[in-house]
Amino acid sequence: MSKVEAIPEAYAFMMSHDPECRIIFIADMNHIDPDYMPKLQISVDPKETLIHETTHIVSMTYDVISSYPYMVSGYSKSGADVRNQYFRRYPGFFKTEEFTRFVDQLADYQNSPMLSEEAVILAEKTDAMMSMNIQSLDAETLTIIIRDIALGNPFNKCPINQRPKLFKRDLSNQQNKPKVNGEMLVSLALMNSGQFNMAERNLELGVTKKPIVQTTASPLPTSTSNKENTNQQGSG
Repeated sequence: MSKVEAIPEAYAFMMSHDPECRIIFIADMNHIDPDYMPKLQISVDPKETLIHETTHIVSMTYDVISSYPYMVSGYSKSGADVRNQYFRRYPGFFKTEEFTRFVDQLADYQNSPMLSEEAVILAEKTDAMMSMNIQSLDAETLTIIIRDIALGNPFNKCPINQRPKLFKRDLSNQQNKPKVNGEMLVSLALMNSGQFNMAERNLELGVTKKPIVQTTASPLPTSTSNKENTNQQGSG
């Protein structure tokens, strides 16, 4: 595939429990047809995608909001856009396995094995700290917070999308045709169908040891010798 002519469902993903913490970028997302829905900013800045996936690995975030609406062409989401969309749609998170996992972790932390999901949902409506803990689980929310703090973006202003302009690829040229051997597809298919959650490689690092340099200099006196000398000088 060389270009995408549909709304993409994902730009990248990471494999859970991967000891190498790899992030897989979907190459087709770099070849979205610029004439498809030209009024919307379908392509995403790769830096934002990298931050988003990194929060999954480092902060164990979830996609509390499965997808955010696309912005007007040429602009990225502002902090206000993300906040407003989050509060419109976050109740759907309460029906997911990720929320059940969050409740289990909360029950373990509070030493409350009988804590129910219903109790957490009710508490979220009145407990600001609970509400914020759930909101901080959203990967896109953390992504925009990190981006705006790093770049100093205003909360209510949509920043200009930094992604380079997309151009159509000429597939009549053999050099432009994608070179795919299918190994990644086979690997992911096996991991998904066989429930293999880990892809691990053990690499032996070749370390060159520096030779020990021989010296004729006499060793420094030990602390014991120094003490003896000091005692002798004091007694004299």
